[in-house]
Amino acid sequence: MQMNQNGSEQELPTDDRRQSGFPAGRRSGRAANHESHVARKIEQSISYMLQHINQPLQVANLAAAVNVSPSHYSALFKRWTGTSPIDYFIHLRMQQACRLFDSTSLKVKEVAMALGYDDPFYFSRTFKAIHRVAPSEYRAMSKSQKDTVRNAASISAAPCPGVNVEIQAESSATTGSQR
Repeated sequence: MQMNQNGSEQELPTDDRRQSGFPAGRRSGRAANHESHVARKIEQSISYMLQHINQPLQVANLAAAVNVSPSHYSALFKRWTGTSPIDYFIHLRMQQACRLFDSTSLKVKEVAMALGYDDPFYFSRTFKAIHRVAPSEYRAMSKSQKDTVRNAASISAAPCPGVNVEIQAESSATTGSQR
């Protein structure tokens, strides 16, 4: 309870109404439209990440692409995906690295370069931090072991239903252009 301007008590809005930015009671139409708009922005960002998976990424560029400030963008992205934009991008890169290790005979250094890492040692450390195995160990694993490693490191929160499917399809298309 909180005192309003008239000196009487009023109930505080629940967390979901507070987060939406809309007054209590008016949330349904405007908030749903706002959430749909945010979902589209996040999907656009993920699409951008996939199209530029082999290039450096700056949150400021992602924010500008969807017309919001970098700090607001980071907060929106984290609320929808459960992780920061940069962490999400790193996970996408490491998923793509697994696909390249599984479908090509590229060396670790070549996979690193294909994904925009100038330093193959940094790439290897990042891969190991995400997957808990070194790239060379991953390549030597059986298919079932690889599935277990990939599933353990997968991005747990997708911004909208169906986004994981789009990530798989678009990443495959990206792989083809990098060979």
